[in-house]
Order: sequence, then C-alpha cells, then structure tokens
Amino acid sequence: MMKDELKIFVIEDGKPVSSDIIQKFNLQIKDLSKNSDSEIISDFVGIVRRESSILFSMPKHYYDKNEFENLDITKKLYYIKLVMNTIFSYALSDTYSEFHNSDLETDLSFESFYKIYDYYKKFGLFYKKRTTIKKGYKGHISWHRVLTSSKKIISNGNLLFLPLYVDKKVNDETLITRCMVFAINYTNYLFSLFVDLPNASGLSSFGIDRTLLDNSSLVISRLKNLRDKIFKDIDIRLLDNLITFFEGLNFSSEKIHDLKFQNFNNIWEKAVEKYLNNYFQCIDNNRLIFAKSKVKNNFSKVPFSDFNLANTNHTLEPDHYFYDKSNDTQYIFDSKYYTTLKNFDYKQFSYHILLMNRAAITYDALIMPSRTKDWTERYIQIDKRYLPEEINSVKIFLVHLNMIHVLKNFID
Repeated sequence: MMKDELKIFVIEDGKPVSSDIIQKFNLQIKDLSKNSDSEIISDFVGIVRRESSILFSMPKHYYDKNEFENLDITKKLYYIKLVMNTIFSYALSDTYSEFHNSDLETDLSFESFYKIYDYYKKFGLFYKKRTTIKKGYKGHISWHRVLTSSKKIISNGNLLFLPLYVDKKVNDETLITRCMVFAINYTNYLFSLFVDLPNASGLSSFGIDRTLLDNSSLVISRLKNLRDKIFKDIDIRLLDNLITFFEGLNFSSEKIHDLKFQNFNNIWEKAVEKYLNNYFQCIDNNRLIFAKSKVKNNFSKVPFSDFNLANTNHTLEPDHYFYDKSNDTQYIFDSKYYTTLKNFDYKQFSYHILLMNRAAITYDALIMPSRTKDWTERYIQIDKRYLPEEINSVKIFLVHLNMIHVLKNFID
C-alpha cells in the first residue's frame, strides 16, 4: 500500500482514549488501563492497522498530539518509524539471528522472519540441487557420457571426441524456496513503511505469491511432510521457522497488522543508559550537563547486597550507577517512564542513604522523558531538621530528557 493512501490516527501511552478509537481499531482490554480519574487510557506503544487506517500509540511525552496530527504523511511515518525501530532494536540481536519479542504483541512471527532472513543472508535461497549433462566445452567434462556417446574422430594423428559433454549444476526451485521468498517479501510489504527491515531488494522481482497466502493450511501441511526428507540441521531449522511463520498467517487478517509493545518502560531504561554513557558530562549548578559530542561513561545496573545483616538476600539495584574514581563521586540515577511524577520517591531516597558512604560525593536523579528540550528541576530536597547531624543534604533531581534525542541515540 502506498503511504498516501494511509489515514493515521494518534493516541499517547498513558493518556485517555475515546470510545470511537477503541471501537474503530478493536482495542482489547490488555491494550487499555484506567488512570486515577477512572478514565480509559492507552497502555501500549505501537501501531494497529485496519486496512488503510493506522492507529499510532506513541510513547509518553514523545510528541505533542495536536502538532503530530498536523504533520504531513512523510513526517508522521518518520516519527512512527523512529519508535518502531527503537522497539525492534531492543528486541533484535546484531546479527538478525535472534528476535526476543515477549513484550511485542503481533500474530506475525518476527522471530521466524529474522531467522529466515538470516539463512538467506548466509546461504541464499534454498534450492534442490541436481546435476545435468549438456553439450559444451566449459565446465567439468563428463567422461562417462563422452566415452559412451561422442563420436571418435582422428585429426592430425589426434583422437578427438565430438561433441564434448559437461556436468552442469542446476538449482531447482522448491516449495521451500517459494515460502522463503514469500515470508521475506510479504513482511516487507506489510511493515516496511513503519519499521526498517533488513535489505531484501534482491528478492523484489519475485513479488508476492498470493496462492501461498490463500492456501496457508495446505502449505503448512506440505512443509511438515518435507521435514523427514531434509537432513541438514540448518535446513531443518529453516523449515521449522517457515512452518511457524505460516502458522501465524492462519488467522483473521484483521489482526495481522498489530504491533503493540506492552512494557515501553524497559526500553526507556535501556535507551537512557546508552544516552548517559554517550553524553552525560557532569552536574553543575543543580542541573545535569550533557556533552554535544560523544563521551565514554560506564553507567550500568549494579546490584548491592551487603547492606542488610539480618537478611543478606535483600538487594538494591539502581537503574544507572556510575562511580567516578577520579573525583570520588558516585551517580545514582533511576529511569521513570511516567506520565507525571508527584509522590515522594522512597526508593531513590533509600538508595542515597544506604549508598552515600561509598563515595565522598553522591548525586541522585530521576530521569523522565520530555517532548521539549532537556531540563532539570530539584524534585526532593530534605530539610536539614529531618536529617542526622552528619548528613548535610539529601537532594534528588528530576531530569527531563528529550525522548526523540534519546531514541535516536539508542538506534544509532
């Protein structure tokens, strides 16, 4: 389908959804939740496609909804693709060989698609190989055929055999070949407008064999019957992935276009970590400073388990911890994928109190997404009257990072 034929609707994760949208796109109970005002809100990030109508549930604080609706179709697809590429980068290994999609709801098996593509990238299309014998002079001579079929001619005292016969290797297209092409091309047809899929331009001339889609049950049965006739492990795994892929097509076409990610907070945490490691510079004048060019930090999720003598199995695990030996300073940051943040953060306060003796200086921050430029506010600053004398200050910053910048860095 051409992009100009699409009609795009937009909602925001964590924000109210109208009953008209719920009905039009057949949103399910697990796609929705309720806020403190008992309003029905979106509870996923991703796209839902019903023919030419697309519903984009964007992440919290990603883009102003009214401004998004006024964008042209090309820019809308650009910002949709940024989110979907982020989701796929989170789920996909560098080699395309693994796709962990436990949080991604889609009836199409992307895990199988990427493994089929990985086979194609390494070995090309699957063909049934056979050898045929033809008249010719280039190639491996088939002496048995020459000796039994060619005429013997004496020329200038030399014995010649005419004509010569040579072996020619032929790759016969099989059902497996057709299914490989279909799986790769059909997935690109459905989703290439919304997510960058691996390059398969070499297969575009094959098109999409609709007879395989219309007879998917028969295709699955025939593929299963072929399993006992294939002996290489790598080819058996290819066959299994083709079967899984086609089993995902054996349902109502109404749901095939859904790509819903249920736990975007996990992606936000990973994206923030990469952004901190690439751009965090320091804390100055009560705000986090980020470099304009890449730096190298070592923020990571570090568990601490030696603080409770009564229950040594208790652990603390800040999302983003970094100890800078050069100035004996530790940074204890926590990602917050929230619509709003209002309550006292007992967890971050505990991190500060229990870990403050590990360094001369301790900085704490909560990191939320923002659709505007980066900015920092003081979220918690404990009155000295409530602190032991030996503790001068407990201050926790709330940092608002531009989500678009963070996601671009994540997929870079």
